[in-house]
Amino acid sequence: INPTKKQKNLMVKLLVSSFYKSKLIYMKKIFTQKTFLLLFGLILCGSINAQTKISNYSGQLTHQSSEMKSPLELWDVLYSFDYTEVAGVAGFYAPFYWEGDLYISRWDATAEENELGKIYKFVVIDDSWSLDETFVIPDVTGENNFEGFTSDGTYIFGVNETEFIYQIDPTDWTVASKIEVASSPVCIAYDSDKEGFWIADFIDFTATFVGTDGVATGESLMLDNEDIYIAGLAYDNTTEDGPYLWTSCYTDLHRWNINSEEFENNVHSILDVPGTKEDDWNSNIYIYKDIETGNMVLLGLDEESYLVYAYDFGSPNSIPATANQTIKIYPNPASDVLKISDINISKVEVYNITGQLVYSNIGNVTSINVSDYNPGVYTLVIFDESNVKHAKKFVVSK
Repeated sequence: INPTKKQKNLMVKLLVSSFYKSKLIYMKKIFTQKTFLLLFGLILCGSINAQTKISNYSGQLTHQSSEMKSPLELWDVLYSFDYTEVAGVAGFYAPFYWEGDLYISRWDATAEENELGKIYKFVVIDDSWSLDETFVIPDVTGENNFEGFTSDGTYIFGVNETEFIYQIDPTDWTVASKIEVASSPVCIAYDSDKEGFWIADFIDFTATFVGTDGVATGESLMLDNEDIYIAGLAYDNTTEDGPYLWTSCYTDLHRWNINSEEFENNVHSILDVPGTKEDDWNSNIYIYKDIETGNMVLLGLDEESYLVYAYDFGSPNSIPATANQTIKIYPNPASDVLKISDINISKVEVYNITGQLVYSNIGNVTSINVSDYNPGVYTLVIFDESNVKHAKKFVVSK
């Protein structure tokens, strides 16, 4: 057995702090089943030959450039980067994406450090990822920072191993409400079809569905593999024959077909992401719609190699990346009626930021009533008289 220096240090910390409850809570976030087996092996062997981990990855945006398929296909790596090189710290766990920017929480940002609810925001500048800012979401309770995120297109929802789902308003990054549940979830995925949440506790083997009121409906999905557990959850209603609930563990991504409850092992391995290794492990995952291309994106985080990665996830509602600049939509932002001009229209569709279809109409539609829409960013898909699709972004404000 030949652990890394990081693994050695973590094991020593666990042994030294085994009598302190707070430290045990801290350490359990790091150790997976594989690491615990490694610990016992080291005790039996009685010696450690440590290796030093050297990171070869910076904040430079990593693409599949020369080998990338055009157009992008399912499981093309869109980007990846070493977040320790950009942020200067480790301990990241749960990523999410909002209005073109990347956000990640550090699970070891604790109440004792006055950092409970701390979020790191990353942006792309000159084709490189940069740390833009950090901020703390107030009114977060418990012993741990956020460990899982999801969104309904208007709010971000986070969990941190307490009995609450936090409803977060991204306009000011405050907690709008707390939804009480009968468990302590660390993973969460919003199901836009059922209008509720799939949640799972720490080292759980079952994903449970609860309504937006937090009450369990009796629906659940169980892993069909005793060697893994649920490390992350993400909802997918765009892949053919779905909807699916995706989960991550170690270096693999798995999924359930929600309708049939069938579980598919090892659908994809993250080892095609530059810098990953065989003994790595995934933490939470997040699926979002790229508002520029219309494609779905699966976002994940590799804890062991300190990597953020994103896959092109395809979309049956894929739209061109370049919109027709002659089409006019106004006012933008809109609060009452959005108007469309300078195009002969055969059909229009409106999608929210999660990719959910919120409006569709056939004919030469020249205005859309958005007064009942939730504030946020939307994608307007316009089919012209030749059935060619055009995409325009607009914002609804109140």
